[in-house]
Amino acid sequence: MFKRPTLVFWALLLLAIGLPWTAVSAHAATATGASPVVTEEFILHDERNRRFLVHDYSGDEPAPVVLILHGGGGHAENAANMAEFSSIGEREGLILVYPDGSGGSPGGRLLTWNAGDCCAYAMLNNIDDVGFIEGVIDSLIASGRADAARIYVTGMSNGAMMTHRLARELGPKIAAIAPVVGAIFGDEPPATHAVPALIIVGADDTVVPGAGGQASRDVADQPTLDYHASAEMWAFFKRHTKSPHNDLEAAFYYAFPLYEIARTGQNRERTTGLNQLQYVARLLDHTSRQITAPNNDTVYASAQLELSGGPVEVIAPFESERYYSIAFMDAFTDNFAYIGSRATGGDGGRFWVVGPQWQGTAPEGVQVIRSSTNDVWMLGRTVVYGTEDLRAANAFQQQITLRPVSAATPARPFAVTAGDVLDPANFLAVVNDMLARSPGGQGHTVRAEAYAAVGIGAGITPSPEQLEAWRKFLPVGIESLRQKFLVRDHVVNGWGYQEAGVGNFGENDLLRASVALGGLAALTEDEAMYFQATTTATGEPLSGELAYRWRIPAGGIPADAFWSLTMYQVEEDGRFFLTEKPINRYSIGDRTLGLITNADGSVDILIQHERPQGEMAANWLPAPAGKMRLALRAYLPRQALRDRSWQVPPLELQE
Repeated sequence: MFKRPTLVFWALLLLAIGLPWTAVSAHAATATGASPVVTEEFILHDERNRRFLVHDYSGDEPAPVVLILHGGGGHAENAANMAEFSSIGEREGLILVYPDGSGGSPGGRLLTWNAGDCCAYAMLNNIDDVGFIEGVIDSLIASGRADAARIYVTGMSNGAMMTHRLARELGPKIAAIAPVVGAIFGDEPPATHAVPALIIVGADDTVVPGAGGQASRDVADQPTLDYHASAEMWAFFKRHTKSPHNDLEAAFYYAFPLYEIARTGQNRERTTGLNQLQYVARLLDHTSRQITAPNNDTVYASAQLELSGGPVEVIAPFESERYYSIAFMDAFTDNFAYIGSRATGGDGGRFWVVGPQWQGTAPEGVQVIRSSTNDVWMLGRTVVYGTEDLRAANAFQQQITLRPVSAATPARPFAVTAGDVLDPANFLAVVNDMLARSPGGQGHTVRAEAYAAVGIGAGITPSPEQLEAWRKFLPVGIESLRQKFLVRDHVVNGWGYQEAGVGNFGENDLLRASVALGGLAALTEDEAMYFQATTTATGEPLSGELAYRWRIPAGGIPADAFWSLTMYQVEEDGRFFLTEKPINRYSIGDRTLGLITNADGSVDILIQHERPQGEMAANWLPAPAGKMRLALRAYLPRQALRDRSWQVPPLELQE
């Protein structure tokens, strides 16, 4: 029934690898490539002794589970052989579960699933397969093996139809599904819970036609709908169903950026003080771990502003040649104002940054920058043209100065220290304090009223019931942000393109929160664009164990200021940091001296762990030994980048 079992591999590869699951330790037995712990297990359900195989590659902590359902006429061993998941299970520390359907044939090996209108024995006898699979999930969770927040289901053909049914009826227990060549019939009951779905089709399938219609074999009661209907069904459920976590989920996306600004702002408060400017006079390297995914292109001038006591004056220099920008981010991480090469044409001057309650008048010649929150992160970036230019770049940024206009009212310190983000009492206390610090209901602060019922708001003390709900949700919420940041909707040649709205997010709180986790302080698209790659164009995860070539076409990257390609190591918590390199090269770009150019004007960047031989070592971007992420930054991107018509070149695997 299914001639290309490797499609199953790609379906769960995208769910199990593309989504940034929290890493778990593997058994010592499997870490060296040995076989998993394989058990044959049974549960009694509906007076039937139901069987399933477990291939356990996990460690001692609860692990992600992938349920893999065989097709019609198959069985557990058949599914295990066809899916070829062993290498993924071993690498990622998964629990792979292969349940048996039911059947009446001699020997009991021609098994089917009751997916509603299909198939055969299970359908005709109304077998409760939903209850059986729910029992399997519950038993794995009760035994402490399974992570209840990371239960995934895939299946092919009849197993794919059953996957759809499980998601409709067990939605709150299932994180995502990946049905492979399985259709729906159009009479299915609605889902009660929206479930992310990766739907893989077979255009030439003759058993269950991709275009819809009657199956070529007598396996179903009625014709199926075309494959588009499956996608449309889950899109409809996404729009029209309400998750039990919906209120908490929306509140979390709203609140998380406030928490991150507080956490990082408190770091600046401890090291420099509020309303004080700190100059980072070196290019960031592997020792820089204050924020995730730091750049290696610019020096920084950074200050945590607290505006309740009155204006803070910023004096910026005039500069027409060197790129610089000074961004002002409110407590919700929106870049609400800039000074610099693009925004002011390189013109500097005197600026007063004022909070939402300020009612004064600035002197003549002073430009007012008004924030909707009293907490503001001011971050200046000045490009450096290599280490030999560092002294000049620092001399320039030293001309950026800052002072409170009045010393009569000192800056108000943060009242609640940000601790463990998974501690609900601390998380909500930090968020509610941040809201209280900017009274008056301006900007996004006014939207806090919508989340009072779940414990968010200035002056609110959450109830024990609310804290317990948050305790259960916070790990799920953090995981959803990792997924959002890593898995881009628009991917070309293996490169994820940023979603429109980065840096000034409007009410797209999911995007706002995911960037706060994975790329805090990202600029708006008119200032800079960011592209990321964790896989090749064909979907293989990037690894320092392999070698890649990245060919930049003649003419380079369409950016008016500069561009760079930066290498990061992927940490287990989903963050990205620079790693120590033998030649102290963390990025490569249009300012890198000595690059070898091809005869046609293109440039080949070699990306690998070991140093290349010969003259091409000049074009080497060192990679970590294991998982890695590449980030392409383009400052002052041209229209071809902004409208996505210029495509980032793919990474090519080298022998």
